[in-house]
Parts: sequence; C-alpha cells; structure tokens
Amino acid sequence: MRRFTLLSLLAYGLLLLGMASLQPSLVALSLPIALYLVMGLLTGPDELDLEVKRTLSATRIGPGETTRIEVTVTNRGGRLEQVRIRDVIPHGLAVEEGETELLTSLSPGGSAELSYTLRAPRGLYRFREVEVVASDLLGVLERRATPADSNTLLALPEAPRLRQVAIRPLKTHGFAGPIPGRQSGAGVEFHGVREYQPGDPLRWINWRMTARHPRYLFTNEFEQDRVADVGLILDARSRTNVTFGRDSLLESGVAATASLAQA
Repeated sequence: MRRFTLLSLLAYGLLLLGMASLQPSLVALSLPIALYLVMGLLTGPDELDLEVKRTLSATRIGPGETTRIEVTVTNRGGRLEQVRIRDVIPHGLAVEEGETELLTSLSPGGSAELSYTLRAPRGLYRFREVEVVASDLLGVLERRATPADSNTLLALPEAPRLRQVAIRPLKTHGFAGPIPGRQSGAGVEFHGVREYQPGDPLRWINWRMTARHPRYLFTNEFEQDRVADVGLILDARSRTNVTFGRDSLLESGVAATASLAQA
C-alpha cells in the first residue's frame, strides 16, 4: 500500500506539473505510472479470507530430538496471484531442515503447505501467528494477514541417569508403594525379629534365633513399603545464577533436578 501511495503521488505530480507548464513530455511520463497502477488495481488481491492449520509431529521432545512442523494455508476467498507465507517461530529455535517461508499462488479453495524440522533447547515454546502477504504480480498492492493457530512445544532438559536414590521420609501414606515406611509389616526389607504369633507364615520363622532359644519361636519382621510425597525445589532466581561462557548454574541445576526426579 505504501508503494501504491507513492506512485500515485508521483503520477499525479507529473500530470499537474505538465499541465501547469504546458509540457506534454511530463504528462506523457505520468501515463506509464498510471497504467502500472491501474493494472495493479485490476489484478490486486481482495480482502484475505484464510484458514491456517499447524501440526507438530511431537509436542514433547528430549535432548537432541527434533520435531517436524507442517503448516497448511487454505484460501477461502478469491484468487491470489502471489502469496508469501511465513511461519513465525519462537525465539531460540533452530531450523534443521526445510523452510519456514513459501512463495506461491492460491486459487479459490486451494491450499499451500510448508514443512520444516526444528531442534529446541530446554524450554516451553508457543507457536501462534502465521504471516501471510498477498500481492498482485506487479507488486503494486499488498494485503497482509496474521491468522493464528496456537501450538505448544515442550523441550525437556537433559537428565543424566542416576542409580536408584534411597530416601527415608519421616512420614508415608497408607498405600502400598516403593518407599520403606519405617513400620513392620508386609514388605521385602528386613526390619527385625519378634516372638512368633499364631498366623505368622512359617517361611518367616527365624530358625537361627529359634535354635538359640529352644522354648520359643521367632519370626522375621519386614518393613512396610508405602508411597510418599517427594518435593524437589530448584532455585531459578536470576540473582542466584552463575554463567561461564555457554555454561550456566541454572541449566546444571535443571539437569540435576530432572535426574533426581527420574531416579
């Protein structure tokens, strides 16, 4: 639209100057510009009526993984002679393969597709607008639109694998789980020895202790396995972060927290 306005002012100025100075050459100079503008008006795009759909092959990726993104733009209006489509990707993402822009034409009801592969560092990324610019073949008139199709990509942090972490919480819940409950009962970890009571399984009898005290029977006790609430707190304040080159204390803390959560 800016180019159309400038060319219109130029043609109008040449026409006025030629008529005022009675110089036909100046009037003749304005005619090609006027013809150029008329052609642009006749072949220029109407109001844009577009439908955009974006799909991600994976919305959660791990370190080193990629996701394939496909964007489809469907024209619900009149014919568009020249269309430039650009998917606006969030800051920090790196395109591994393909292009985020496409130059094409769209007939009524026609569709255009672009696809590319992204690699992402740890973080949460939100995709929103797709930028569409339609113009005539001469580039006189342009119409812009930013239809939106919101998508979210979660890039998980690197989590080095650790051995199983043994925890001994002071309190556990009353449901079976993998955490020792500090109480005797059904379980696999040895807890202690007590005197035999009717109903105890024979396989739990501690024959070595019984042999030392022939008048009594002794039974092994096992520690209950329960579930527990475990909280991992990461200090993500900027004032506690320390950076050295590309390394960051925060990123190391995120990796350590993820590893603990996995273990």
